[in-house]
Amino acid sequence: MKNYAILIICLIVLSTSALAAVTEYKVTLDTVDEIVLTDIQIEIKDFPDFRTDYSGEYVWRIYSGDNFLNFSYFDIEGVILYDSVNPETGEIDGGGELPVKLDEVELYIPYYANADRIAIFKINESTTEKTEVLGIDISDFAKEKIVVEGSEEDSEETPEQTQPGTTEEETTEKNDRTETYTIIVFIILLVLVILHFAIEKKHG
Repeated sequence: MKNYAILIICLIVLSTSALAAVTEYKVTLDTVDEIVLTDIQIEIKDFPDFRTDYSGEYVWRIYSGDNFLNFSYFDIEGVILYDSVNPETGEIDGGGELPVKLDEVELYIPYYANADRIAIFKINESTTEKTEVLGIDISDFAKEKIVVEGSEEDSEETPEQTQPGTTEEETTEKNDRTETYTIIVFIILLVLVILHFAIEKKHG
């Protein structure tokens, strides 16, 4: 019984460690007049701030050479809540949401050791065509050299570097699979914990 409890604790620790130490780019954009980069840094944290959104006026993409690694849509507008007051009674009799343009936007993007560029695109509402409005060089943050066609320099290749460019649909499937695996791990751990206490209660 004691060994069983130790096994559960080890599984929880290992799973927590696997999900910890997430590395992300934190990209800060000035959006007052046009999209301008004001700051970019690497953050290491226990849980990711990155979330994949599938709608928005803009989209970021991260690349390794010509290979497309990940993406997410975003907007530069926020929403404020307001209350309307009845001038005769002084009581709140309504309210709603008011869209406002943000002066600054922070993007959290998964870190890739071989990524060299982040591109920001604006989406044309009528044609859905993408127009690049900002390119960000992140090669200084890379831990691996980017393969350049025709270059004689040695470099360590990774699966992302040797595979063809990825589509948004394929990247979405990868993100969904990662989330599914995480949920499965937690469900398994939960079942093990429940079984542990059930067995203890039975033999107690």
